[in-house]
Amino acid sequence: MSRKLRADLSSQVVEWCKEQKIDFVVVGPEDPLTKGVVDALSDAGILAFGPNKEAAELENSKAFMKDILHKYKVPTASYIRTTSPDEAKAYVEKQGL
Repeated sequence: MSRKLRADLSSQVVEWCKEQKIDFVVVGPEDPLTKGVVDALSDAGILAFGPNKEAAELENSKAFMKDILHKYKVPTASYIRTTSPDEAKAYVEKQGL
């Protein structure tokens, strides 16, 4: 039996797993993880392998990850967040690259 699921729609995934009596799910790639599929499966009592929504965001967004590293003073390469090509170019030149 085949059924198309949108992995980013947690309710569809949970419903399908219940219908199929699935009790363990490996979730990936990043998009369904960041949409909270692991959280929804766990809340429904279905064992799920993968990071929860918040933890998945660390991998999904490099800017978010860099901000977390900076906030907690974890050593990492310097960076800026910008949407300006001129600002990005000036930053790279300032770094001597």
